Formats: sequence, structure tokens, C-alpha cells
Amino acid sequence: MLKASPVELLAFQLLSRRFTRILAENPHCWAEARQNLNPPVPPPPKVDAAGIWTESAYAQFIFGGGSCIAKSCKKWTVRFPYSYGLRIRVCSRFASTPRRHYDAEARKINNSYLTSCAIPGKRGLRQMGQTQRRHFRDWLAYDERDRTVAAADQEWFSARAITEKRKARPPVAVVRTVDELKAEYKLRAEALPRIMENAKALQVWAHQFAEARKAMDSINVALWVAMSSSPLNPF
Repeated sequence: MLKASPVELLAFQLLSRRFTRILAENPHCWAEARQNLNPPVPPPPKVDAAGIWTESAYAQFIFGGGSCIAKSCKKWTVRFPYSYGLRIRVCSRFASTPRRHYDAEARKINNSYLTSCAIPGKRGLRQMGQTQRRHFRDWLAYDERDRTVAAADQEWFSARAITEKRKARPPVAVVRTVDELKAEYKLRAEALPRIMENAKALQVWAHQFAEARKAMDSINVALWVAMSSSPLNPF
């Protein structure tokens, strides 16, 4: 277990509920697994806002795969996220598409192949939540990335309906009053810089990890060639 990678732990927890519970009760296993990679995976951000910010969800976000963001594809891909800030993946077929339309600094995408939910626009959260959410795909963590900007509006409308004691209100995952939602906005605003700092660190790590894998592959190929050409090779 101490030499396992996050990918192996993800597979391990899918074997049974018992293994899932064991890993949930021992979160240090995930931290140790992150350190087993070369280079080690940056630690997850500390977030007090609502959402699933566990070590296992963090590993799922990075190594668990996801749907290709291209509208004409939407197929499952195990590739790393193309952008950790926008939380988007592209398959090998569309790997070159975002490069022509992706601004890494502004975290903006302008491309017909990419879904509109990747870029929260001006129809985002009300008041302070509006500016904090822009260019950031979702507040909920990692494996709950499918909420759209419209859902953020619905969250605000539901809070108003509850506060004003209306009978009809939009369905939401978490029921909050306006004051509770504003308090959540504040927690989200405090967490956003740490989340984006982590996203930048992951972007750097992904490049370094790819280079390390290429170097290791070259060493393995050279070793195989040397063994194949050796007179002691029985094959």
C-alpha cells in the first residue's frame, strides 16, 4: 500500500465498500500515494466551502478520467485534464483544438467544439458570487463538476424563495436561505485563490510528469535494446 500510486488506490476502492471505507478512514494513504509519483503530486487546496474536497475526490479529479469537452465527441477519456483551472478534458482526437483557442492566462476558451458550460459567463451568481465565479467552472469539487451557471442562478432563486417563504421554489441540491447562501459565497471567495493556485501547480506538475515518463520510457527502450543485442540473450 505504501508504494501504491493514486491510480492503484482508485482501482482498489472500487473493489468493495469495505475497501472504500478503509481508504476513507485512512486518508494518509492518498497523501503517501501522491508522494510515490515522480514528481510528487501537489497537495489539494484547503477549502472550507461546501463540496467534496477529500483526498480520494482529488485523486479522482486528476487520474479518474472524464468526458471529452468537445461537443462532437463527449467520449470518455483517461487523459489528464487539459486545464485544471477550467476542469476540462479533451481526448486525443481533439487534443489540438483548445490550443488554438485557449488563453492559459485568462483561462478563457472561444471555440465551437467546446461546451458553453466550460466558461461561466455574465449569467453567473448574483452579487459577489458573480465576479468570483467567472472563468471558473464549478465551486463543487472534483467529482461534482457538472453544475452549470444556470444552476448557480437557480441556487440564488431558491434561497430567495425560502427566505420569503414562497411555496414554489426551484429544486437545489442544498437548501439555503439568502443569509446562508451569502455566507457560502464568502467561503467560496476565500477558497478561490487557493483553488486556482493549486490548479496552476497541477498544470506545472502535469508537464513535469509527462517529461519524467518520457525520460523513463527512453531508459527502458535503451535497456531493452542493450539486452536484445547482448550475446548472452537466450532469445
